[in-house]
Formats: sequence, structure tokens, C-alpha cells
Amino acid sequence: MGVVLKQKSGLSGKIGNLFVGSIALVAALSANTSLAAIYASTSGPAITGVTNTEDFESYSGSPGEPLVTSSGLTFDCGNCSFHISFYGGSNTLYQNGGSTSMTSIMLTSGADISAISMVNFNGFGNQDPSNIWVRAYNNGSPVASFPLPDTPLASTITVWADGGSVFDEVRIQAYNTPGTIDEDEAQYGAIAIDDVIVGQAPPSGAARSIPTLSFWGIGILAGVLSLIGMRRRIK
Repeated sequence: MGVVLKQKSGLSGKIGNLFVGSIALVAALSANTSLAAIYASTSGPAITGVTNTEDFESYSGSPGEPLVTSSGLTFDCGNCSFHISFYGGSNTLYQNGGSTSMTSIMLTSGADISAISMVNFNGFGNQDPSNIWVRAYNNGSPVASFPLPDTPLASTITVWADGGSVFDEVRIQAYNTPGTIDEDEAQYGAIAIDDVIVGQAPPSGAARSIPTLSFWGIGILAGVLSLIGMRRRIK
């Protein structure tokens, strides 16, 4: 003899359905309670709580080798030698002759970076490519990509995390034409940077946190709305 399952009816069935619906609503809302993201901009927030700075006035790198500075920063590019050039009235770290790899910037300790900025002083001679591409990485994997076309010379480029996102490396390059730089990291270009700063950046502009309710606040709200709907249907 088979077992026949009867659907609940009346008030108890409605309460059960509403309870399940409330739980689903709470789960859906609580999964999207904040904005976690990484941003890059030439008009990003000012960095505070500075932990590392590098102006390349005491350059001591070797040709073809990563540059590890006394300020706790490591700079690397796989297909170039770094060279100190004179752009903007100060020493800048330059990919000598250009490269098919981006310049990598990391804390020598390998720690996460909350915010980093640098001044773009790039140029192949006098051409000064204005198409900048920045990528943020975490544990060797790309987590954000930023084509910044028409970037003026001597712009301060800031990369920062908001809402719990993290990154531990930034790669940057400049190109004569924008092309498809967001898809191909190995295109030929050259970048010169100066005044690298690492620290903290408050949420600003697009990186403002989304105002949210707490988990329990969402649950209570969902329950109240469900009870109101139930009372209306059973009257």
C-alpha cells in the first residue's frame, strides 16, 4: 500500500510556506549586504596611514633583476631591465627600452595591500603613451583589471580595496594605442613611475560601502512582512 502525502492546508500550511519564504528572503538579502571590490582611478582617494614610500632617489638595482628597495617594496618585469630616468624633474623607475611584460609592484613581505598610488611619468622618448593598464593580483591570480585610456602625464594612479576585498600585487604598463590591452598582458609598451605610496584609503566615490541591515535585522523585517501578508490573506 503506497503512502499518500497530503499537502498542508489552512492556517498551518500558510504559516509553513511563509516561514520557508522568509528564510529564503533572509538568505538572499544577507548574501548581498555589502560591496566588496577593488578600484583604480587617476582621481582616487588620498592615501592615509602611509606604511611605505619610494621615490627612487637611492636606486641600486642590477640590470635584468628585480629591484628590492629599502622601503619594503619589490619591483619586477620579466622582459626588461629597469633604468632610472629623469622625468618630471625627479628620478623615475623606467622599463629601459620598453617591454612585453608589465611592471609588477609588491610589498617585499608579500603582505596584502589596502591602497597604493604612483605617479605616471611614462614615455618612449617624447611620445609619452597615455593608455595605461593596471591589474590587481592576489596570490598570483588577477582579481581586477583597469584600462585607463588618455591618462595625462604626471597623473597619480591609485588602486585601492573596499568592502573586504584584498590584493597583494599591482601590475602596470603604458601603450601607444589602447588596442585590446585588457585581454593581452604581453603587448609591447613601457612605463615610468615615481613616488609610490602604500597605506590606507577610505571608501570614496564608486567605492562607498552600501548601507545595509544586519543579518538579524533582515530576518526580523522579513518575518514582520510575512506575518502582515498572512493576516491579510486569512481574514
